[in-house]
Amino acid sequence: MSTMHKVSVQIYVITPVYSPALSPIDIMKKRQIELLLRCYGDLSDKDKETVKHIDYAFKRDALCRPYLNPGVISSVLRSQGYKNAIFRGVLLIPKESIVIDVRSVNVNNKTSVVTEEYIIPGTVITGEGIVNIIPPSQISTNIGRMREKGMGQVIIKFTMAEP
Repeated sequence: MSTMHKVSVQIYVITPVYSPALSPIDIMKKRQIELLLRCYGDLSDKDKETVKHIDYAFKRDALCRPYLNPGVISSVLRSQGYKNAIFRGVLLIPKESIVIDVRSVNVNNKTSVVTEEYIIPGTVITGEGIVNIIPPSQISTNIGRMREKGMGQVIIKFTMAEP
C-alpha cells in the first residue's frame, strides 16, 4: 500500500477548457439537462431554451457547484511519467467562469450547431486532495475536450500540505 500525500492544487486556465459530453444515454442526458436548468434557474426564457439543447456541460454536485473530474489530474500525472498516480479530491470551478457557447461545426461537409460550456481563460481552479505519489511542483499541459486541438492549456501547481 502506497503512502497518500495531502496536496493543494491550483489550475490556471490559459486557453478555454471545453466541457465533456453529456451522457449518450437519453434518459441520463435528460436528467443532466434538468439539473443544469435548475442550476441556471435565473436565466431568460431564450437562454433556458439554449440550455435545453446543450451537448457538452460540466458535471455539478447537488449544490449546483460545477467541478472538474479528479481523474483529469490522475491522467495528467500519468502522462508526465508517474505511472500509477491516483488523485482523489475536490476541484470546484468558479460558476462565474463558465460560459455557454453556441457555435456551428462542419462534420463531413454537414453543418450542425453545438451548444457547450467552457471555462474562460484567466480562471483559477483551486482544490485539495490526496495523491499516492509526490507530485511535481508544476505541470504545463492541456486538459478538457478539445485538448488535441491545442485548447485547454493550463498550468497545474501542486503544494504539499503540512503534515
